[in-house]
Amino acid sequence: MGRPHQTRGDLLALPAPRQQHKPLLLFIVTPMRSSARATANQEQWVRPLQHKIRGETTAKRETPHSKLAQAFAGGKSRTSALPPRGSKVSRSRETTAVAAAPPAEATMVPPIGTTYHEGELSVQERMGVAETAKFRSAHQKTFLPEPSQDFFAKRPFVVISALDAEGRMYCSMVATADGSPCLQDVTSKSLVLRAGSLSPRDALRTALVPGTAVGLISIDFSTRARVRVNSTVSNVAANGDVTLAVEISASHCAQYITQRTWQASPGDKASSEPKGARKAKAISLSTGSASSQAPGPVASLQDDPVLKHLIDGADTFFIGSSYGRRDDDVDARHGADASNRCGSPGFVRVTGHDTLTFDNYNGNQMYSTLGNITKDPRVGLTFFDWESGEALQISGIAAINFAPEQQQGGGERVLQVVTVRVDSVRRVPGALPGTWKQSQSRPLVISKKVDESEGVTSFYLKAPALDPRPLAPFISGQHMPVLIKGLNRSYSLSGNPGDDTYRISVKNIGQVSSALHKLQEGDEVTCFPPAGSFGPAALDARSEVDAVVLVAAGVGITPMVSMAYDATRPTAVIHAVKNGKQWPFRAEFLKISAAAPKTMKLRAFLSRPEEKDLAVANAAAHDWEIAARRVRAEDLLQVAKDLGATKPMFCFCGPLPFSAPLMAALEEAGIPAADIKSESFG
Repeated sequence: MGRPHQTRGDLLALPAPRQQHKPLLLFIVTPMRSSARATANQEQWVRPLQHKIRGETTAKRETPHSKLAQAFAGGKSRTSALPPRGSKVSRSRETTAVAAAPPAEATMVPPIGTTYHEGELSVQERMGVAETAKFRSAHQKTFLPEPSQDFFAKRPFVVISALDAEGRMYCSMVATADGSPCLQDVTSKSLVLRAGSLSPRDALRTALVPGTAVGLISIDFSTRARVRVNSTVSNVAANGDVTLAVEISASHCAQYITQRTWQASPGDKASSEPKGARKAKAISLSTGSASSQAPGPVASLQDDPVLKHLIDGADTFFIGSSYGRRDDDVDARHGADASNRCGSPGFVRVTGHDTLTFDNYNGNQMYSTLGNITKDPRVGLTFFDWESGEALQISGIAAINFAPEQQQGGGERVLQVVTVRVDSVRRVPGALPGTWKQSQSRPLVISKKVDESEGVTSFYLKAPALDPRPLAPFISGQHMPVLIKGLNRSYSLSGNPGDDTYRISVKNIGQVSSALHKLQEGDEVTCFPPAGSFGPAALDARSEVDAVVLVAAGVGITPMVSMAYDATRPTAVIHAVKNGKQWPFRAEFLKISAAAPKTMKLRAFLSRPEEKDLAVANAAAHDWEIAARRVRAEDLLQVAKDLGATKPMFCFCGPLPFSAPLMAALEEAGIPAADIKSESFG
C-alpha cells in the first residue's frame, strides 16, 4: 500500500498461473493516519465490537450479517475456529443512504481476547503498544489456516527451535537437498517433519521427543512471505517422522527481509541424511577446537575470524526462544518460538569474547521473542553463510536493554538492544541446501509525480537511459521494496500490471515516505524486484471463488487499484475515507469501472464528510454509492450478495483497528478464514 505494509501470513500462497476468473468484488475503505499507540479519540472505522473473554463460547444468534452470510456458508452460520474471536455486532442495520452528519465517535474495542502470555503483555505495555498489539492478536490462530497449510506443504526448508537435552535453546535448519518438501501430512492441527530432514548431528536431533515445545518458521525469500507456528511434539514414528501438534500460528510482515532466490543444486538428491549433515562440528570456545561431542564454553568469538565475519556481516539470522514451559503446563501460549531478525550488515555484531549484540527495530509490536526472554533468557541463534551453505548454531543467555544509548542503527530507529552471552557454538558445513542468490536492486527514474489527494502522491518509475532493460512484470497486489537513505521499505504497486512503468502511491508520513516525497521528477530511486502475493491473482487455478470483495481504508487502497485493473471477476470497490479531500483515486476508479470486462460496483463510506461531499453523494447520477458513516460487516456481505456471489473472497488493506473487527465479524458470520485476506500498515 502507500505506507510500509504487512501481509497476513495465511495470505501467503505463492502466485499461481492466471486463469479465467469469475466475479470479483472490490471494497475500498480509506483510513486516516493511525499511530502506534491507540488512543480513545483516534479515528474509528467500524462500529465497536464487544470483547469476548478467551475461551468463551459464542452463542448462535440471528444478526443482519449472519443472515446474509447463510448464502455463503451453505445456509448455516458458523463461528470462528479461534475461541477468542466472536465479538458481537449490533442487530440493527442502517441503510446506505447519506446521513446529515456522521455518528458520534465511539470507543474502539479489539474483537478478540489475547493470545499473548504475561511476558509479551509486559513488554507491549512497557513500549506503549498494548492497544495496537490487541488487534494484531487477531492474526494469531489456534490452527493452521488453509493458505498456510499450502505454504508449508511446498517448503523445502524450515527453521525450528527447541531446548536440547541439556536445556540449551537452539535453532536448526530442517531441509531437503533436492527441493522436495521437508514437511508432510500438513493439516490445520498438525504437520510432520520428514525423517532424515534433520542432521543426525544437529543440536536438536535427540531433543524432538513427545512433549517437547517446538517453534517453527518458514520464509519464502523470493516473495518475502513468512509464517510461524508454535507447536509440541505429539509423536515420533518408528521411521523417525516427527509429528508436531499446532498450538498457535501466525504470519507477519515482510519488512526488513532481504530478498533472495533459491534453487536446488545440480546433482543434489533426496537423502535420509541432508547435504553436509555428516560434517557437523561442535566448537569448544574454551579451547577453540572442533569436536564431535556436545558444544561447550566459547573460547573467543573475537579471535575466530570466520565466526566474527559471519556474524558481523549478517543481514539475516534466526532466533529461538521459549516461555520456559513446565511439564504440567498446558497453556498453548507458553511454548517455544522461532523467529528471524533482518537488517543491514552491522545490526548484529560480536561485542566481546563471548558476547554478541543485535539491534531490535520496530516490527509487528507483538514482542514474542522479547516477551519470552523476560520469562526465560535462554536463546538460540543460527547464522547462515549463503555462499558456502555453512550454518552457525549459537546458544546463550540474553539480556535486553530497553533504553539504548544508540538510537539509530543502519539508519533504522533502534528500540531495544539485546546482548547474548554465548555458552556454546556449533558449526554445520553444508547445512543450507541449494544455491542462494541475493536479489539485485536497480535504480529507477521518477518520470512523473501526481498528487492523488491530500497527502498522497503517486510516483511513476521507469528504467533509466543508461540501463534501458524492461522492468520485470508484476502481479496485481504485489509490493516493491524501495531503498532510500539506507532504509528499506515496501510499497504496494498501484498501477496497471500491463503498463511498462511502475507506480507507487505514498502518503507523506514516516521517515522514509517523507524522504520520498522530497524527491523530484528525474531523481533516481533504488528498487528491488516486486514481491508478495495478495489478492485474486494469487488464487489457485482450482479455486471456487466467484467474487472478490476488496475492502480498503485510506491509502490502503493502493494495491486494490492494480487488482481493479486486473479484475476478471465481478468486482466491488468499497473505500472508507474521512472526506473528499482525502479520497485518492476517486476518478480513476470510475474509468476502471467503465472499462471493466465484468460488473464493478463502487461504494464509499465517509466518516467525516464536508457539505460538498454530501451534495455529490445526493446527486441522482453518480457511479460511486456514498454513505456518510463507517463501513460494517453487513455492508460487505450485502455487496457480495448483490454481485451474485456464492463463494466470495474478501481482501482487506488498511490499519488493524479498521480491518481486524471487520474480519472477525465476517468469520463469525460464516465466511471461511481462508477466504479473508489482508495487508496492514507496518
